Amino acid sequence: MQNSKLSFWLLLSRLLGPTLIFSLAASPHAQIVRFESILPPVETGVVFELTVIGDDFTSSPDGGGLNVSFNPEHLRVHSVSIDPVWTAQGIGLSTGTIDNVTGTIEGITFNSFSNVGNTFPIIFISLESISTGKSNLSLSNNAMNPWASNGLLVQPEYQTTQISSVSSTNIPIPFWSNLFLAAALIFTERRRQRNRYKKNN
Repeated sequence: MQNSKLSFWLLLSRLLGPTLIFSLAASPHAQIVRFESILPPVETGVVFELTVIGDDFTSSPDGGGLNVSFNPEHLRVHSVSIDPVWTAQGIGLSTGTIDNVTGTIEGITFNSFSNVGNTFPIIFISLESISTGKSNLSLSNNAMNPWASNGLLVQPEYQTTQISSVSSTNIPIPFWSNLFLAAALIFTERRRQRNRYKKNN
């Protein structure tokens, strides 16, 4: 009975080969690739930068690849650069191909022999807001250079962000700015009352 079980697993491993090994090695931990922050509404004609980071990886990755998609009606990509954490000792680096007609950046790749950590910057994207409206920016895996760590396949979760492009006359005042202004007015009024009280006494 024991020999028959052993023969079964040997046969299975021969049939599945590397697929079985990668499936067993893949970590269930939620390793995330995302945009670092959500931007407030951006005025049309303004050039700004977004950072893509890797977050909460179980171990430092050997490298990986990305594709980016966006709405070309509202955004134009000027350039892509790879963070120095990869370029210092990196190999197989590519900033990809920008297509502002279809709204894609394809073929971004990065690999490194150095330890980049569990949370790390990846790329910087320079964009311009060209018309009013909302644009989703999404990330996806580059199958030509998949994520790996210690030689094992990694399958991160990709998160999406949204950019709102507005005209200069429609930029809302942020909540915190209003709050700061209100606090400053209260402080000023209380100071006046205190000075008035001192004069009267």
